[in-house]
Amino acid sequence: MLLLNNCFNRASLVPTLAFGENELYEVYSAKQSSRTYKLQQLAKRLFGFTLPMFNGRGVFNYEFGLLPRRKPVYIVIGTPIHVEKVEGSPTIEQLQELQRKYIDEVLEIWDRYKDKYAAGRTQELRIVE
Repeated sequence: MLLLNNCFNRASLVPTLAFGENELYEVYSAKQSSRTYKLQQLAKRLFGFTLPMFNGRGVFNYEFGLLPRRKPVYIVIGTPIHVEKVEGSPTIEQLQELQRKYIDEVLEIWDRYKDKYAAGRTQELRIVE
């Protein structure tokens, strides 16, 4: 909300969507019976979060490492959303309306470019609230 709150100083929001980011790393999902899963759950109980297990590429090898894989990422920039200046703090309704406009524009970008830049996708874009 802080980001949206600051935009009421007349800064425009520019919706963007990056196609191909999911191909940069391979994320492993541990089976519930594995030691890795149990270790992740212990860390979650102790620290409140757990780190995902992932694999990218190395500097001198391309099979294992922390660097992203060499895959194309296409970034599409949407139509800027102009925001009127609000004196004082914006209302929840104003913030929600601005958020709705931003999400609608991101969904428009997805619908327009998904077949071009995400042709081999296994699922559709999902907005998580």
